[in-house]
Amino acid sequence: LNVTSKPLIVDGDTGGEPAQFEYLVQHLERLGVSAVIIEDKVYPKRNSLDASASQDLEDPMVFAEKIKTGKEAAVTPDFMIMARLESLIAGGTVREALDRAEKYILAGADGIMIHSNKPDPGPILEFADAYQRLCQRLGRRPVLVSVPTTYNTVSDAELANRGFNIIIHANHMLRAAYKAMAEVASTILTGGSSLEANPLCATVPEVFSTVGFDRITRMDRERVETMRRVSAETNGAAARSNG
Repeated sequence: LNVTSKPLIVDGDTGGEPAQFEYLVQHLERLGVSAVIIEDKVYPKRNSLDASASQDLEDPMVFAEKIKTGKEAAVTPDFMIMARLESLIAGGTVREALDRAEKYILAGADGIMIHSNKPDPGPILEFADAYQRLCQRLGRRPVLVSVPTTYNTVSDAELANRGFNIIIHANHMLRAAYKAMAEVASTILTGGSSLEANPLCATVPEVFSTVGFDRITRMDRERVETMRRVSAETNGAAARSNG
């Protein structure tokens, strides 16, 4: 929030109990967060990409009530609550996901995220087409969200053409950072110094520029120059007065 003016979306997991979700919505809204996404799995949730985990879904009416509670807790209608559908993750069908989407839209959801852990984008695109028809029938179209972590053979442009409004590349920056840090650490340990790792690293000035250090030092210089000028003018005025 301190470094961007872009809308910030928070992953709220399952949202917790209704009272906890009510508090979360109010807290995030006060902080300036734009939206929260909660998923329709039972607590405690399991990672959707963990093939060994049991993916148990929440009763859709219970989850819809949680969405309604969150919308009522929000101070303004600008704060968005998005529902993440885990039907495909749990082995369900597109039809089952659509049934849940309808309930969540009627409960006031501002967005629907359809998730999948399979490499085939087919079910996702099938859902998107059916979602358009569902929203036409309901007379309301919450934004549609895609997270193509596993089915990234489909392009962002194609997803947008099929009706997706938000495309989240969820963990690529984290995975890239991990790989880079592991490579640098290995290079240092193998070479016995950090010299060989220099080509793998950004320069210190590059980091300073990115985090705003250059701007801060420039402001400091300008402040010092202003203070010196004011001091000189004050001393000059005092000297003329005494003379």
